[in-house]
Amino acid sequence: VSGFLLAQITHNNSPSSVTQTVVFNCFYKIVEVYKNKNNEDPFLAFFNFTPCKQKILFADFTDDGKNIYGYSADSTIYFWEYSGAEKIKIHSPEIPLNLKISSDSKFISAVFKSGKAMVWKTSGDTVIGFTVYFGYHHYSK
Repeated sequence: VSGFLLAQITHNNSPSSVTQTVVFNCFYKIVEVYKNKNNEDPFLAFFNFTPCKQKILFADFTDDGKNIYGYSADSTIYFWEYSGAEKIKIHSPEIPLNLKISSDSKFISAVFKSGKAMVWKTSGDTVIGFTVYFGYHHYSK
């Protein structure tokens, strides 16, 4: 661990491809030692991601950096803790065109190709759903 910290300090003070390689090599050595000593996946000690069965198409951090939100190829909207632990899973009607979270991280909104828009609480409860209709204006001379 001390070798990793020294490599990290050196890289922060004088970044180069050599110092970066040393940092990664030290990190992977720590992971290998942890795995051999504890006989378990070391990444589970750092992260708690529940694997998704579908490809994640979009993910972003909340404004405060404490959570992550996003959606997958099967139209599921996710809200995760920073560690990766799943907080909620929302089955949306289709893949969102746009997904946003409120600045206080209490609401998630999505707009869909069909014109439908939805807002959920980050607890998973639906707040409102509606369809937006776009009117056409024909101008002639």
